[in-house]
Amino acid sequence: NKGVIVYPLMKDIFSCLYLTDLKSVKVVIIGKDPYRGLLSNGIPISNGLAFSSNENKQNQVIGTICKVLQKTIPGFVNPNHSNLTKWAKQGILLLNYSLTIDVNSSHEGLWLEIITVVLKYINKENPNCVYILWGDKVQKLESLIKSKYILKDKYPDEWGFKSGFSECNHFNIANNYLKESGQSEVDWNF
Repeated sequence: NKGVIVYPLMKDIFSCLYLTDLKSVKVVIIGKDPYRGLLSNGIPISNGLAFSSNENKQNQVIGTICKVLQKTIPGFVNPNHSNLTKWAKQGILLLNYSLTIDVNSSHEGLWLEIITVVLKYINKENPNCVYILWGDKVQKLESLIKSKYILKDKYPDEWGFKSGFSECNHFNIANNYLKESGQSEVDWNF
């Protein structure tokens, strides 16, 4: 529709695919939707990477993820931002279930065909890829994944944290799976 604001910026919609070489993907973390809203300078909060944002502070979801990282990863340094570009450049595909969103609604149905093609390609290129699926919505994609390394938990918001995500040890488990399949571990600092 004309006049509807869509997030993220057009140049950032495929950031996850530009920043992470699909032939070298080790871990896929699937989020729900990009964040809505703008920073004070008019730039969208969302940057095209699942869970990541352009904010110079921790948003609520990144804060939840950081609580678990601090608890489970020795030497994790709690950052003062929410940008996960460093993860993407290490071979972590930060893929959203929906690559765009507008002020009123998600566009999830619009992107399912592309998401399916990406997951099928990774299945072929790296059958030992580790998949991290947080939340019921993204867990619907499990049937498209051929890897034996699939980690599932609650969505990392405040409710999810209180109902189990606080005990999530996916970052260590993912590194153990990577070691087991002869791949390098992830540095979870960002």
